[in-house]
Amino acid sequence: MRIRRLAAATILATILITGTAPHANAAGSLSWWIADSSVNVFYSEPARSQKASLVMARNEYESFQVVLKSDAANTITSVTSSALTAGTNQIAASNVRTNYVEYVQLESNSNTAVGDGSEWRYPTMASNAPGWFPETLSNDASIGLQANTPRPIWVTVYAPAAAEPGQYRGKLTVNTTAGALTIPYSVEVGAATLPNPGKSAYTTLIHQQIVGAWYNTTTATNHASDPITAFYGYERWTPQWWTIVGKMADAMKETRVNGIFINSPALLLDGGTTLDPATGKYTFNWSRFDQYVQYYLDRDMVKVLEGVAIGHPDPTQNAGVNYLTYVLQRDGAGRLTTGLSPVDSATSRNWIDQYLPALFDHLRQKGWYKLWYQQVADEPDTANSQQQYAYFMSKLRAVAPDVPAGDASWSLGAHSYAVSQGANVVVPTVDNYEANRSSYDAMRSKGVRTWVYNMCCSGTHGYYAMNRFVDSKVYEGRVLPWASFKYGVTGYLHWAWNFWTPGIGSTKSFDTMTDPQYGVGGTANAFKGDQYIVHPDTKNTSIKATIRSQSQRDGAEDYELLALAAKVDPAAVKALIDRVAPSYNPADRPYDIGNLRAARDELVRLASGTALPGTASLNGDTMAELVQVAADGTTRAWLNGSPTVESSYTGSPLQIATGVTDPRRLRFADLDGDGRTERIMINSDGTIDAWWNASATVTKSFVGTPTRIASGFADPARVRFADLDGDGRAELINVETSGTIRAWWNATDTVAGSFVHGPLEVGWGFNDPGRVQFADLNGDKLADLINVNSNGTISGWRNQTATVANSFKDPSTVIASGFTDPTRVRFAQLDHDQRAELINIDSSGNIRAWWNASSTFAYIYPYDPQVIASGFSDPGRVLFG
Repeated sequence: MRIRRLAAATILATILITGTAPHANAAGSLSWWIADSSVNVFYSEPARSQKASLVMARNEYESFQVVLKSDAANTITSVTSSALTAGTNQIAASNVRTNYVEYVQLESNSNTAVGDGSEWRYPTMASNAPGWFPETLSNDASIGLQANTPRPIWVTVYAPAAAEPGQYRGKLTVNTTAGALTIPYSVEVGAATLPNPGKSAYTTLIHQQIVGAWYNTTTATNHASDPITAFYGYERWTPQWWTIVGKMADAMKETRVNGIFINSPALLLDGGTTLDPATGKYTFNWSRFDQYVQYYLDRDMVKVLEGVAIGHPDPTQNAGVNYLTYVLQRDGAGRLTTGLSPVDSATSRNWIDQYLPALFDHLRQKGWYKLWYQQVADEPDTANSQQQYAYFMSKLRAVAPDVPAGDASWSLGAHSYAVSQGANVVVPTVDNYEANRSSYDAMRSKGVRTWVYNMCCSGTHGYYAMNRFVDSKVYEGRVLPWASFKYGVTGYLHWAWNFWTPGIGSTKSFDTMTDPQYGVGGTANAFKGDQYIVHPDTKNTSIKATIRSQSQRDGAEDYELLALAAKVDPAAVKALIDRVAPSYNPADRPYDIGNLRAARDELVRLASGTALPGTASLNGDTMAELVQVAADGTTRAWLNGSPTVESSYTGSPLQIATGVTDPRRLRFADLDGDGRTERIMINSDGTIDAWWNASATVTKSFVGTPTRIASGFADPARVRFADLDGDGRAELINVETSGTIRAWWNATDTVAGSFVHGPLEVGWGFNDPGRVQFADLNGDKLADLINVNSNGTISGWRNQTATVANSFKDPSTVIASGFTDPTRVRFAQLDHDQRAELINIDSSGNIRAWWNASSTFAYIYPYDPQVIASGFSDPGRVLFG
């Protein structure tokens, strides 16, 4: 008996091309499939499931990919979405955005360390170079589709904060020169609402180059090294410049970059600050500073205002060896410019003695002091740099004794020294934190704020990489905040959001379509994309997001959900994190997209405080009712009145249906995701009808007329219903005469039209359908596959992915033994813990249940059984629903 993974490469049942599916013409035939947003889709990508489904909170963005492929070259001319509807509620189509994924060519992979000649590659690399890697999200309306080459369409849905919770449905229309595709998708919106970035629990600081680039020399009228000036040709403060700044601010807010980098000297210079050459006195003009800061505050996206570092690493030496002070000073022509000056110079000391007091006086006057985080000097790792760091810190603490201040470093020793000098923020690399967690936690216990960062060469051979390179698994950016939440780490820092222009001393330039550059000196090709996470788009007067920036957004959103859910059930949150990212060490966690998606969906529901899918019952309280079909066709239900297994069924039975002459044909399953199970009949002609469950009062549940939901199922013994993908709606499953198990994905939250997708092959080698069952054994809301073996053992296959295809992977686990008659065995959730109990209808007429005591497959049923009912002598007439 084996489980086979099968991709849905050839399943085109939902393609609508000019009315038929599939269709071929001179431009070629089209196929499509769905990929998770945490997947790097390469040109060699195999076809996957055709199910497009999201679970999300309100005020949140979530994405998925529609991957198109054609056997002949053609063009995608447009992609549009309908509005999303859930009954009378609607999410406007304007909240759905589509972009084409573009590729960049890498000649080599990111290296392990600067200048060591190593060819070693990070274990979290998505693929080997040379080759083409998915990267940017195009803003163009159309794009070419090469023959036999996948082209992902990135679909992003925003659920407004005011959206009503519910199961929404929408359709994408993809217009091509080969015809039009209509692709259905669903969005479950939970009751949880994420705070705006300015009020979030998580801090994301990624240094921006908007006003100023590096620490380059500029004047008040010449900003040639600014990325906006260099790439778009727009000078600061012009209307065109503000247009690009607005696009950047929108992108930052969406991706929850809530730390705004403030280049104070450059802003002061542009405002009209002057320096009297005779007295050395600065007259500070804060007008541009205030204008720039207020622009972001008005967008409710600022959690931290990050002041540019007082000292900058000497560009002629390795980082952390020597600092220069970033100042306003006069050049040889007498012009006031930004620039660098030796720490012990008169220019440096004069600047620091006037600038720092004026800065913090102004912040207090504006009410911005509590938002400010002051960088001091990056990575103070030598005796000389630490001496300079102590000087900077003493000057800072004299005027701002409690402002958050501190810096990134790969060294615990550097941070220990910085804290001893007054730093109250430490930012270790993820591997440094992991290796010295107890020391950093001790700092935090004394009030030192802890964030983490990753950089080019973070970690011994990148073992703890979790990085955001172009050739990294995009999955890594999403899961890092999960580990951070577990550890109490409240923020993430990275040095580069849009560092497109060359670094000081570099001759390399940015090129989006060839080997992406690092941009510092001789290490230009070492770390792919480390200096930027968005690209310029001069053609469309905009910027291009990347799949990496979207992953960063998703991780930051997940952190907010973890914070919300922890208020509901902290133990459940810890268990979810341990499934996804128990540490920063990649060796501690699986690269399992399905597991991530299932855990994340559960997280949304937990944060929303809603009943979780996979736990439907007749009255919607998640505890299965006991149902019996009498000889006269009357169907009665005993309500499950207690969350304890042994006292579940103590009341009198209630009649819920009549005319059920063959109990083998009766099923109960939730088809519409409302938490209540529908009544389903498999008719003798092979059709399947369902009665919608309209009421939590079981005597009024099935009062309407039935709806035809499927046909062609002549043998009721082979038909099952179970939620395989965790969306709360049961799939239709058939155990075929060949032993193959096939499933039809449930695509709608209405009973009608549920099973129009598929089938997908989920297993094979199951030749006796009477031994096959499905139930959620471990509480992850995904139905697991169960077989009652001929030797009396019961085997379970864990459902390892939230897609219907590829759900069950070898090996199986023996979960029980001593059950020789499969007709007497049932699985149903009798309590509130989301895990199915094992039930046996004994020959004596007693029904016994073994409580499911574990969320792992091992040792699920360790306790003695409890008698939950008696007088049921015919197991063929007993169901749970």
